[in-house]
Amino acid sequence: MVDLGFIGQKFTWTVKRGVNESIWERLDRTLCYKEWRIIFTEDFLEHLPRVSSDHCTILLNLYSHHIMRRDFKPFRFEAMWLKHREFSSMTKQFWESRNECIVDKITVFSSKLREWNEEEFGCIFQRKRRLLARLQGVQRSLGVNFKACLTKLEAKLQEEYSQIIEQEEMFWFQKSRLTWLKEGDKNT
Repeated sequence: MVDLGFIGQKFTWTVKRGVNESIWERLDRTLCYKEWRIIFTEDFLEHLPRVSSDHCTILLNLYSHHIMRRDFKPFRFEAMWLKHREFSSMTKQFWESRNECIVDKITVFSSKLREWNEEEFGCIFQRKRRLLARLQGVQRSLGVNFKACLTKLEAKLQEEYSQIIEQEEMFWFQKSRLTWLKEGDKNT
């Protein structure tokens, strides 16, 4: 591991002990692998001014000559996964069955989660549109000719629709929190 160093203030934390006495320390450091430094040769850590805390905000600036592929999507954990009946057992089984280092485990697990997400959830907005179309078709058929099998199918589709609505709500809630974190709260 390599310390990235920093630019800006030397100390990241301070506490006042009296009128003329303060303690200043550099508590925060950023470490990376040598491979990271090869990819991000121009990155740097910046200690920003303290504003409303006794700690400095730390900003990692990444400037790299490596161009990200347009089809590359960074891994994002989705809160709706937690509601899935298989998620916790799948996660537990994966972590207990692997004996590699934590970085490799995380890399493999995140790719498995991407695949699982695609299989289990896919695009929830497309699923929602398809489900509404099916539900509308079943309800039209029921309006013309009542059949017990269609009422069971309607109930099943309505249950699936409720699940998709819940997933969509969690998706948008998580997105709104990310936006808040990115843009900040204007009142603070």
